[in-house]
Amino acid sequence: MKRVAILIPTYKRFDDLIYTLDNTPIDSRAKFIIVANLEDDQLDYLKNNYAEKSILIDERTYGKLGGCKAYNLAYDIALKHNFDYAILYADDVIPFDENWLDLIFKNFIEKEGKLGIFSTDECHHGSFGWNIIVDCPIAHFFIIDCQVESILFNPLYKQYVIDFEIAVRLKHRDVRIDLLPIKLKHLRSGLHRDYAEQNFNDDVKVLVEKYPQYKTAFLQLEHHYYLPHSTEVINFKDYNKLKLKPWPQHKVVENSILNRFKNMLKEFKLINSYTEKSNI
Repeated sequence: MKRVAILIPTYKRFDDLIYTLDNTPIDSRAKFIIVANLEDDQLDYLKNNYAEKSILIDERTYGKLGGCKAYNLAYDIALKHNFDYAILYADDVIPFDENWLDLIFKNFIEKEGKLGIFSTDECHHGSFGWNIIVDCPIAHFFIIDCQVESILFNPLYKQYVIDFEIAVRLKHRDVRIDLLPIKLKHLRSGLHRDYAEQNFNDDVKVLVEKYPQYKTAFLQLEHHYYLPHSTEVINFKDYNKLKLKPWPQHKVVENSILNRFKNMLKEFKLINSYTEKSNI
């Protein structure tokens, strides 16, 4: 039987984490790997109530890792425990369907998928589907074959754009990418990590230095597309055949990725600084 690790870093969001764990149905095929920066009594509660379906790591023993390194630690634990697949999850995400695990096996694992990107309402509250930047999907939440990568994310990143970078990296290696007809709802808890804006600034610099073809798209919010939810698995290799749409124009929630991108870019004046340096 193939085994699935569900990766969840959490930083001082105990109530959100409990809600996510209680509303994410799993069975013996899956287990949560939680990298938690919480109080002692909260960690004890997790140990006493979720031990059978989770592996708990106290992040504090490693220092304050940040999102990227916390995910990498969870993924490393998954590899050491011989999980076959890993799901990039979060402490404020729940599946849309009760049988989501069955759908994962049917649509991805049984088809020997390599990278599968879930359908989400990320950036567009209430509108499920996939976000595309230029020619590559954003892997907001995904499942990956553990044989594909030995390290999940480039440790040069702190916590942003890693979900796009991994898709770009694997696409350039011609790794199969599937868009999965499995919906995840992002509950959008508040961000509590310090220096979030500066982390975003730094991470965008790393990304566009490595992949300059995406510079304009990130810094000027151009070439952003949206593919509405499908009931069938979509092989992203057929990108040119997809009927992409502009990002939905309805109001997005205050804490959405799109609003955070716009606010951060405006505050740090990244567009002007990059334009002057790079002649965009």
